[in-house]
Amino acid sequence: MGVEAKVKVHVEFQGAIIDFEGSAEEVFKAFTHFITQTYPSLSVVQKLVFTPDFLGIAESLKGCVELAPEGPLLIAGRELPAGEAMCLSLLGAYVGYKFDKLGKDTLSIDEITRTTGKAYKTVMNQLPWMIDEGLIERVGKGEYRITSKGIKRGQEIAGGLKTQGKAGA
Repeated sequence: MGVEAKVKVHVEFQGAIIDFEGSAEEVFKAFTHFITQTYPSLSVVQKLVFTPDFLGIAESLKGCVELAPEGPLLIAGRELPAGEAMCLSLLGAYVGYKFDKLGKDTLSIDEITRTTGKAYKTVMNQLPWMIDEGLIERVGKGEYRITSKGIKRGQEIAGGLKTQGKAGA
C-alpha cells in the first residue's frame, strides 16, 4: 500500500496565520471552512453560484462512462433515451478534458453517435431540443459541448443509473 500524499497550505490574512495539512480533500474542506468563516457573505454566494465539482462529477460517472484516448465510452446507459445518453457522453467529454485526459471538451455528431450507440438521425433530431433546453451548445460546425445545466442533468442521470443498479460502484 502506498502512502497518501499530504498537502500543506500556509495562509496569512489580516495578521492571522493559519496552516492546513492533510489529504487534499481534508485541506480543501478546512480551507473552505476558514474562508467562509472569514467572509460569511462568501457562503451565501457559494449557494447561489453553480461551480462544477469535478471530483463529484467524476465519481458520479464511475461505472457509467470511461475515458479512452479517442473519447468517452458509455459503458452503462446505452439503453437510456437518446437525450440522456447524449448528455452522459458530453459530460464524459467535459470531465475528460478538465482532467487533461482528452484534447477537447466537445463531441462531433459522429462521436456522439458512436459513443451513445444511437442512430445518426436520432442524434440529429435530439440536438435542437437539447440546445433549446439549454443542456448543450453548438460551438463549431458539428461540435457540441455540455452546458452548466447539462452538467447538473448529467449528474442526475448518472446518479439514477447507480440507484437502479445499472452502473458499477
